[in-house]
Amino acid sequence: MKNLLSVMMALVLLSSCASQKEGQNEKYGGTLTIPIYDVNFDPYIFAPNLNGELEKSLASIFYTGLFQYNPVTLSVENAICESWDVDNTGLVYVFHLDTTAQFQKDECFNNAQETRNVTAYDVKYTFHLLANPKFGVENFTNTVYHIQGAMKYFSMTDAQRDTSRIEGIKVIDEHTLKVTLSRPSPTFIQNLAHPAAAIIPYEAVDMYGTKSTIGVGPFHYQADSSQFLFTRSKNFFMRDKKRNHLPYLDTLRFIRTNSLQEASELFIQGKADALLLISGNEISRILKQIPEDIDYEISESRVPNFLNYNGVLYNLVRPYVKGLHTNKLFILNFDEVYIQHSK
Repeated sequence: MKNLLSVMMALVLLSSCASQKEGQNEKYGGTLTIPIYDVNFDPYIFAPNLNGELEKSLASIFYTGLFQYNPVTLSVENAICESWDVDNTGLVYVFHLDTTAQFQKDECFNNAQETRNVTAYDVKYTFHLLANPKFGVENFTNTVYHIQGAMKYFSMTDAQRDTSRIEGIKVIDEHTLKVTLSRPSPTFIQNLAHPAAAIIPYEAVDMYGTKSTIGVGPFHYQADSSQFLFTRSKNFFMRDKKRNHLPYLDTLRFIRTNSLQEASELFIQGKADALLLISGNEISRILKQIPEDIDYEISESRVPNFLNYNGVLYNLVRPYVKGLHTNKLFILNFDEVYIQHSK
């Protein structure tokens, strides 16, 4: 009787585990399609020289830095940096990296199915790229500008930089980095959450130069003239609150269109799952065109005064798309977006 009871309990536990696993898997898979318009930049999005809000939003899909912005609250959260300390002078920071973080698999690591873990040397390398005008000057002042010696390094000639290093950056061990600032900066951690400060491997830059799109993000990026295509990175290190692997979606497609009218027609025709960041005047026009038998949800995103546009922007999203948020910085987070059921 005791043995029978043990067997029954084991069956109940197995059934419970299987049911839980199936419930978790309901979020996985599918393709999210979003049209974009008025796109006039190079399809190769290289983190150090990001320029423009759309580039930053797209970069946040396949790049990850030490920190990131929460898409709902706008608070800064740990990402590759698992924990950090700052001394009482406000000058010396010590960053402890997540030892499970890996770059996306790519041929730059010997073959397309190989990768490696992120180290403190990669962070040091990335910070030097951000302070090197050869790789773009757009984001130096809003990322690593306050690091001791960064301005001096930025002002050097190429020949001088080849034999020099930023004095305020020291590798303690493989997963620990110490950074000393030239003066206290209350925004330094926020600066490191900027998409331009995403950590990138030297192997990718050696192979592709500024056409490199390899990072630590939840999706791989494939540059294309007609669309921005992102596919799920199976070795992404971050998980949701229930410890499920992220991201949920298999594929993200951003279709290039010539106008908002063309983009809205794709949504109305059921060929797109969302329209994002539409102005009040335009949203009124689009809503009048949507047939009554098409389901959608509308939300608003307020834009802060420091951006060029000040007011309210709107999102149109299909009801089966869950977890899609846009924040006040126009940065999108697709890690936990999922399609509730197949169309």
